[in-house]
Amino acid sequence: MAGFFNTPDQLKALFAGGNAPITNPKPHDIFYYRSREEYLDVVRRETDQPVEITRGIYFPRTGIAYFFYDPESDSESTLYHEATHQLLSGSRPRTPEVGIKNNFWIVEGIACYMESYHVEKGQSIVGDPKHVRIEAARHRVVLDHYYIPLERFAEMGMAAFQSSREISKNYSQAAGLAHFFMHYDAGRYRDALIEHLSEIYRAGPRQRLAVHSLAELTRVPFDELDRQYEAYMQALPTSIPQAANRRTAIAR
Repeated sequence: MAGFFNTPDQLKALFAGGNAPITNPKPHDIFYYRSREEYLDVVRRETDQPVEITRGIYFPRTGIAYFFYDPESDSESTLYHEATHQLLSGSRPRTPEVGIKNNFWIVEGIACYMESYHVEKGQSIVGDPKHVRIEAARHRVVLDHYYIPLERFAEMGMAAFQSSREISKNYSQAAGLAHFFMHYDAGRYRDALIEHLSEIYRAGPRQRLAVHSLAELTRVPFDELDRQYEAYMQALPTSIPQAANRRTAIAR
């Protein structure tokens, strides 16, 4: 993610032995409640969207992330998801919602991808293909035959993405595509994805800065990226059984 938080010139200077840019970041605001009821009572006042199914939420408008103590779960995946939103958004001057008109999938996809973060034997690891998010993504395309071609998927803004009847499938696909662009062919597309994400956050909803498509940044046509994604997900190691000799049909 270095390319998101630093300009190309700053990265060149760092690799040449220079110093990191001097920053004076504001601390991030995190509200943590003792119960789900207290959490819901507060976040309901901040949004008209249904929040009953959430275990945490981040509001770019205020820059505040909300969580609650859940004695029935020791998973920190929600923390990593919402913290990703907060860290990316907070790295720019106060940014309102991003992905309003299009490209919303990667805003959620990268946060879902980061849910796989964990520490193992003193090492920080992210991107385990057997993580529940990635296995769900694989299941959608390999077994459910569900896939929205990337060009059309990228046209969806926040409202279209979140109001879709297939929202859970779209979240799975977003997580899978994020994993694909981060890891395919030893990270061949990783820099392009980070540049794409950086442009989305830099542009914002009111600025007219260019956001280049992933086809432009990778120099690979959308239909070829679709084919590569299908093959990539087919080949990922998984604990989910795969029916023999089943070929994924890409929905058009």
